[in-house]
Amino acid sequence: INEWSGSVLIAGILEGKIEGQVNLFKTIIKDTFLSKRINDSKFEGKINQKLSIELIEGKIKKVIFVGLGKAETLRIDDLRKAASIGTRQVSGYETKLGIFFPWDAFEPSLAACAVGEAVQLSSMKDLRFKSESKGPTPIDEVDLIGLDTKTTKSAIAEINPICEGVKFARELVSAPPNVLTPYQMAKEAEKLATDYDLDLKILDKKECQDQGMGAYLAVAKGSDLDPKFIHLKYSSKTAKNKVVLIGKGLTFDSGGYNLKVGASQIEKMKYDMGGSASVLGAARAIAELKPNDIEVHFIVASCENMINGSALHPGDIITASNGKTIEVNNTDAEGRLTLADALVYACKLQPNAIVDLATLTGACVIALGDEIAGLWTDNDKLSG
Repeated sequence: INEWSGSVLIAGILEGKIEGQVNLFKTIIKDTFLSKRINDSKFEGKINQKLSIELIEGKIKKVIFVGLGKAETLRIDDLRKAASIGTRQVSGYETKLGIFFPWDAFEPSLAACAVGEAVQLSSMKDLRFKSESKGPTPIDEVDLIGLDTKTTKSAIAEINPICEGVKFARELVSAPPNVLTPYQMAKEAEKLATDYDLDLKILDKKECQDQGMGAYLAVAKGSDLDPKFIHLKYSSKTAKNKVVLIGKGLTFDSGGYNLKVGASQIEKMKYDMGGSASVLGAARAIAELKPNDIEVHFIVASCENMINGSALHPGDIITASNGKTIEVNNTDAEGRLTLADALVYACKLQPNAIVDLATLTGACVIALGDEIAGLWTDNDKLSG
């Protein structure tokens, strides 16, 4: 760390070992009042605690101390959270960061991956729809001080495709519904197919009718925008297993005739394509990573749930593509209708596993809160 030449440092501090760690930094940071400043702030190194100190003398101009909790309970996720907290303190202001954590508690490449992901994802800014679109200064260099350079470079190379996939998914979700329409989602899939040599099939309304997708098309009837059924495929040359990822793709969900009112937050229903964003983001990452021995299908039944004279009524009976009839008592159950036909389509591919991602019900948030996702499966191995 004495050889590091940057000006902004993120330092992880273990709870209960403040004095020894501060003495280390006193040899680097020209601040005789460092101990007093830490004591006055009541910084103890507890998880998620942070303390930012500006320095006048010396090569390091700013230090962000971030608590890691007790050494005996330290987890890899604590490093990830600490890196994220520190990055958000300086993102947009500095182009080069140094991160100094107790790396020896973990396998070096795992620690590098966790911290690298946190820095990249925490510094992403989506300013596409701002009238003044000039963004903050991006972070373009991060030194993981104390880790072998060769180890960190190979680890970071592995996570870049994943972070880019997450970025792509976030941009899809944050786009307004008048921009990210079913048509535009299909265009995004076309671009993925072109850029990463993926197989692509897009079924239009007529082709979906030919396949008997009565449940999916019933939801789309209320919109002036045509539905787009998207099917991307990645396949390695030696594919031994086949997996299907399905994402719910409602680019806007009004609730239909059971209109969302009151506390239903209709203005946020552009997020009802979050499952499809995750699936397409996964396609972006997998296509660049090029894993061996696997074939992955990415399926999105994209449409809007709107209201017009042709829209689905509460009480209608419709027929899905497997011949099952469905009585619709609530038109705000559009997700399970579109996914019904998507799942039938997926089963015809005869995969080893299907993973379905969906913002399916607000009751999940009521039950589990904002930070925990609900998961259901009949296969414990798959869920792990």
